Amino acid sequence: MKRVIRFVAVVTLCVACSTYSRAQSVITFIPPPQRHPGQFIGILKLQPLGDGVNMKLLEPFGYKSPTEQSLTAQAGFTTDGASIPRALWTAVGSPFTGKYLPAAVIHDVGCKTHQYTWQDTDRMFYDAMLDAGESEHHAKLLYWGVVFGGPHWVSGIAQGNTVAELNRKVASVGGQPVGLPMQLAGPLALKFAIPLPPKTVLQKADVKKFDKFLRSREKEGRPVDLREIDALAPPDPELVPQSIRSPEVAPLLPSKH
Repeated sequence: MKRVIRFVAVVTLCVACSTYSRAQSVITFIPPPQRHPGQFIGILKLQPLGDGVNMKLLEPFGYKSPTEQSLTAQAGFTTDGASIPRALWTAVGSPFTGKYLPAAVIHDVGCKTHQYTWQDTDRMFYDAMLDAGESEHHAKLLYWGVVFGGPHWVSGIAQGNTVAELNRKVASVGGQPVGLPMQLAGPLALKFAIPLPPKTVLQKADVKKFDKFLRSREKEGRPVDLREIDALAPPDPELVPQSIRSPEVAPLLPSKH
C-alpha cells in the first residue's frame, strides 16, 4: 500500500535544538549542537519525487558514529524508509514524520550500500536517533524493530590476484561487491555482502508487546540494554557456503560495542 505524504506551505518546529522545516515541499533537518559522541555531517534536505513513496536528497548528508564509522548519502540518493519495518510506524510515526527521520536516511544508506555489517548499521541507526533528538524509549523500540525485522546480510571479504578472480569468488557465494578492490600486503581484497531473507515479518501486535515490555522495565528502574535486544534476536539463517570460511573468502564480524 502506498503512503501519501501531504506538505503544508511552511511548518517549522524545534525538537531538542534540532530544526525541521517543510517549505515548498522540501523537508529540512538542521542537526543540533553536538551533545553525544556521534555527529551528523551536513544539512538534510529531502524532496518528494511525487509518487508518494520516494524522496531525493538535495545535498550530501552523513553521520559519524561514536565508534568512528561513517555513512554518507550523496545528493540524488533516493530513500523510501523501507529499511524500517512498517509495523513500527503506528507506534512512532513514519520515517518522514518522526524525529528519527535523519537516522532513517542513514540506515537506508547503510542497508543499500552494505558498507558495514548489519549489526553495526543497526547500532549506527540507534546512535543517530539519539543524536537527532529521539527519545531513548522510541530509539530502543526502533532498534529492536530493525534487529528483528529489518534488512540483514552477511558481510565478507574475498582475496585474489586479479579483479576477475575476486568477482568470480564473490559470485560463487551469491555475494554483491561492496566498493572497489583493495590492495593488501599481498593479494587484492574485495568486500562483499550476501543479502538474507527477513528473519521475521513484524506485526503491530509484536510492536505493542515489546513496547509494553520496555515500559515495564523502565518503571522498574531496569531499562532494557541493547545487548539484551541483541541476545533476543534469532540467529541469521545459515545460507553461506562453507567456502566463505576459507582463507580466501572469509566473513567479516561486527564491531564490539
